[in-house]
Amino acid sequence: MKDNWRSTCAVVDFNNEFYKYASSQIDRVLALQTDPLNLSAIYNDVHQDVKKEEAQQGYVKISMVEKDDTDATILESIKTARDAGARYGDIAILVRTNAIGSQIASLLISAGINVISDDSLQVKSSIIVRRLISLLSGAENPDDSLGSFLSSELEIDIPESYHSLVDLCEEILRALYRKDTQLFEGEIPYIQSFMDTLQDWVSINGNNLLLFLKYWKGIDPSLASPKDSHSVRIITIHKSKGLEYPYVIFPNIGSSNFYKPGVHWSHPDLAGTTLEGKAEGIYPVMLKQETNDTLFRADYLNEKKMQAVDNINVFYVATTRATKCLHIIAVEPTTKAFRQSVDNGKDYPFKDFSQLLYAFCRNHGHEFGKMYDFTKMDRDEPTETDFSTKYPSIPIGQRLKPSSDALDFFGEDGSVGGDASQRLAGIELHEILSIIRTTDDLDKVKNSRHYDFLRGKVLSRPELFPSGSEARILNETSIIDTDGTLHRPDRVIVSKQGSVRIVDYKFGGSDKKHKEQISKYVSLYRAMGYSEVRGYLWYVFKDKLIEVN
Repeated sequence: MKDNWRSTCAVVDFNNEFYKYASSQIDRVLALQTDPLNLSAIYNDVHQDVKKEEAQQGYVKISMVEKDDTDATILESIKTARDAGARYGDIAILVRTNAIGSQIASLLISAGINVISDDSLQVKSSIIVRRLISLLSGAENPDDSLGSFLSSELEIDIPESYHSLVDLCEEILRALYRKDTQLFEGEIPYIQSFMDTLQDWVSINGNNLLLFLKYWKGIDPSLASPKDSHSVRIITIHKSKGLEYPYVIFPNIGSSNFYKPGVHWSHPDLAGTTLEGKAEGIYPVMLKQETNDTLFRADYLNEKKMQAVDNINVFYVATTRATKCLHIIAVEPTTKAFRQSVDNGKDYPFKDFSQLLYAFCRNHGHEFGKMYDFTKMDRDEPTETDFSTKYPSIPIGQRLKPSSDALDFFGEDGSVGGDASQRLAGIELHEILSIIRTTDDLDKVKNSRHYDFLRGKVLSRPELFPSGSEARILNETSIIDTDGTLHRPDRVIVSKQGSVRIVDYKFGGSDKKHKEQISKYVSLYRAMGYSEVRGYLWYVFKDKLIEVN
């Protein structure tokens, strides 16, 4: 884009100068000057105009250091930013690979600096979550040596029975919390993410531990990338596309060659040779300087160009993420012939971006602009705030159970309970219907205040309340699904001929989940071998019967 609304003038000016210089030099090194689509042509319109209204000009610094001094330079750069008023959350370190990111993360953690990185956001990176999964594996399979060993080492007794998978995990988590409270509290976001995943899975699939462990093995959940003012962000250049950070550190670029020799599948140029029409095809060819003198020269030169384009594009993404300050840390070239050539103003066949940066600095300097005063930066929030979280978990026997009846127990007219609430009346009617197998059972509920209402409804539905001699009646009888989940239809009528009618009572408005529920019951009875199965929803207050198959 012609206009840059993101960065300060120092950052924009540096990029304008550097990519004009870099593209021309790479074209020279790769002999692409006559190529109509060389790097200079691609980066011809790289120049941008600063549009961001900013009183401060910002700052760009290029540090050429020995390889062993890279770590110290990164830490010094962070200190410089902090001294200028930057928060840790203003700082991002861009890396080419996750492996480099992990090394830098270890460096910062050792220095007492909080870090957010791609690896650190993976839920499976949590020690507590990994321990929990191992203990669950031991609970599912006592022969699991790792789970049994861990349980023994941590002195954690895995419950032999449990109410649900959620309660089993919370029981184990409470034990892990007691064992290492500090570690546990440091990993609460990961624990919460795991439990959210478990809750979602259980709500659909039930409480089969083995199936959940198989599911967990096949996924790779991660935390959402937070904006944390207390942590330096480490991110790969690839994932930083489209993002921006006030202070960017871009280290470890010494290994970023314009292109790398290697095997490439190539077409030979056989035109005018004795092999024309005889040896066409694709061949694995080692791309190196000697390939320039073979029949694969055209593919070799094109591949070098494509790799150079890819590498300069990656470099461009990295150096354009900064809004206020950019610090590039490059390994200083050690080749004496190279340094002498550049220092004397002569051209040199550069091999990588470190050499290119060294030559650029000799002509343009190591610094652009002035260090930014971050205390004057506009922010959404005025000050840093601490963020803390807890994971309260109370054993089942010690939990308070809130009453769902409280909100609608009292009516505005002074009525209470079922007289005040259709929902509460539905609960009472449901309990009464669970007692009634046939119409003969109506006498059992004569003392109920709902007797007259319910008697009329029951007698109007002989198909749902046949005599005991006509069918076998199953009220609220549990069905066990293949995954161990329990289902409990309100009423099942099995005729002597073997047909089945399943009825669920409803006392409120219709809902598509009602049909899904009764359909599940129908499919379970069919799976048990009943060929003729019908499902019904009976909306009692409206006396409306809906067949669902």
